[in-house]
Amino acid sequence: MDKQVRTEERRRQLDEWRRQNCLAFQAKLGEVVDALDELMYALHNRRALREVRDKLRKAEGAVLRGHFDNVVVCEVGELEAISGAALQRLDDATKAIDALRQTPTHVSNVDSTLYQCWLERRQGLLDAYEMFSKALPQVLSAS
Repeated sequence: MDKQVRTEERRRQLDEWRRQNCLAFQAKLGEVVDALDELMYALHNRRALREVRDKLRKAEGAVLRGHFDNVVVCEVGELEAISGAALQRLDDATKAIDALRQTPTHVSNVDSTLYQCWLERRQGLLDAYEMFSKALPQVLSAS
């Protein structure tokens, strides 16, 4: 009986650890969207980019580590797929901003093709965040 209690306690601890890792990834996705928005704001207002680029790099690294945790630690297929899609959408959004940086006149022209591309990529990242948020309670309650 004692062994069964210990096994059950370890399972509960693993579930809680898994839950915390998934919630942390969700927060990291929100932070990376904020960092992308700050970069766009800095581009639009012609502010110095170094600090916001550093913040974006940190947020990107945190999302990458969070995805690794989802794959290796959490081992929840649905969340792994969503976090993988979020990584791809983050890469797409970053590339869209880089294209805008190369053509500064597009940064303040909301009708330009490059600006519209950025908005679509940003929305894709927000969609991944929302998908992860919706899947999280169902997946974690089933584990």
